[in-house]
Amino acid sequence: MGQFLTKEITSYYHRNFDHISRDFTDSLRKEIEIQVEDFMQNNSFPTLDYDAYFHYIKTGERMPFEQLYFGKRKALTAFGLYLQWNKNQEAERYFKNLLFDICQEYSWCLPSHLEIKNNGFLNPRDTIDLFAAETAQTLAEILVLFNDCLDPFLVAEIKRNIQQRILTPFENQTQGWESLENNWSAVCGSSVGITALILDPKPEILNRCKQALIAYLRGFGDEGCCTEGISYWVYGFGYYTYFADIYQFLTGESLLGQSKIENIASFPSYIQYNKNSFVPFSDTTPKLYIPSSLQSYFGNYLEGYEVTSFDFDHCYRWAHLSRILWWSKPSESNSKNMINKYFADAQWLIRKEKNVFFAAKGGHNGESHNHNDVGSFVLAIGGELILTDLGAGPYVATYFGKERYKFKHPQSEWHSVPLINGESQAEGVQYCAEVISLEPFSLNIGKAYPSQKYAVRTFKFQKDVLTILDEVEGDYVAHFITSYLPILEQDKIVWNHLVLQFNPGQFKVRLETAEIHNHYGDLEKKYRLIFESRQPTFDPYSFKFSWDSSC
Repeated sequence: MGQFLTKEITSYYHRNFDHISRDFTDSLRKEIEIQVEDFMQNNSFPTLDYDAYFHYIKTGERMPFEQLYFGKRKALTAFGLYLQWNKNQEAERYFKNLLFDICQEYSWCLPSHLEIKNNGFLNPRDTIDLFAAETAQTLAEILVLFNDCLDPFLVAEIKRNIQQRILTPFENQTQGWESLENNWSAVCGSSVGITALILDPKPEILNRCKQALIAYLRGFGDEGCCTEGISYWVYGFGYYTYFADIYQFLTGESLLGQSKIENIASFPSYIQYNKNSFVPFSDTTPKLYIPSSLQSYFGNYLEGYEVTSFDFDHCYRWAHLSRILWWSKPSESNSKNMINKYFADAQWLIRKEKNVFFAAKGGHNGESHNHNDVGSFVLAIGGELILTDLGAGPYVATYFGKERYKFKHPQSEWHSVPLINGESQAEGVQYCAEVISLEPFSLNIGKAYPSQKYAVRTFKFQKDVLTILDEVEGDYVAHFITSYLPILEQDKIVWNHLVLQFNPGQFKVRLETAEIHNHYGDLEKKYRLIFESRQPTFDPYSFKFSWDSSC
């Protein structure tokens, strides 16, 4: 390895810790102290044993393994943060044993990211996935922060593992994620880049990491919309920022100076409809917390701004939580009151009027973390998302394979889009929308269906009324997805604060109820309103949503 613990590297991390707003982050520090006390009382941490790996091979279920894996990372992060301000010998002993145990792990990857052949995993110790790269970055930063209290044997063991599992494989082989235009290139590229800056800053390694970050930015339009979903904005753009910050400190080169970065940074401001609640398009978790570190860093303070909790990220990523501790500071300005926004490249339209929030999307069905949802929309009244999107499903092995669209979360039938002549939307970039007009927002969604050419969906706003007009040829079935049980009446559907009116002569209406596991495996009750046309018509099908603006 190259030079380790240069004056500049040490200065960067000391500066971070010195900048802690101690009063503002006091609640986070108390949470961390409680976590450490709990771990030390139990005197154990999760073990990634044979049973854990074999269970995944046998069933394809990710959650049992990941609960153990992230439980161990939770302990690592808690102790690594706690020991920055508490010099506790028992905690140090636990921390050192944890570091050594991680060095002995069969793999730093999740088994779902390892290739399986002949009932076994290929290259478990030198495959670089998101979590192997994150582990290396975490351990490299821990080496800087705790160099004085870690004995030479443990330091050498950590460095050897980072070299063998990450840096050498990266040097020897181009990684598939380097050219991806999604969160993988950002997270892996940034994690490997930070690790290299600390332990082995070879220009060839850093240049490839920077190229991966350039690929990541290509996944955004100029307006900064993250079509992967807001969860992946936190993940990918967070890691991009973490690398860019240390890289600029050490080299003077800015990776954050372009206008596109400013637009990406402001993206959450436009799609927030309530505290910790954002447009749930694509694979997004039910509740989402934008790290206070990123809000402070870019000065984009959102509604309900406060220091982010230790438990905000179920993976307990060191990079996120350390920056929340180091960078978070009290708001210097009021949150922005973003009203209307159109993201042209993604074809997302956002409207905020008083207590009403609306978002609709065109786009295409070949996006990263794609859902077949061209023409879909969500509607919130008084901060309650009544017409919704299911977001991300449980990440099992088949969710990202050929069977993806058998799951309700990404399939067309469980989005607020129609069936046309018995067809659902299909997957692929060629299945897309064409924007006809912005006012009213009108889309040709016909191309999203295998055999259709022309089907126009129009969203028309008047005072306290949203009218959806669908002009199609042939058989037509409309779906509307909601989290709240509606009341069905003869010519209308009623929720609290919202009424949907329709022509009962046009439709047979029924309500379907389903219990669906969310991304975390919890069961949630969802409802699908189904409007089946009694016969084809040349007139547009009309649905009128109205609400009380004083709610």
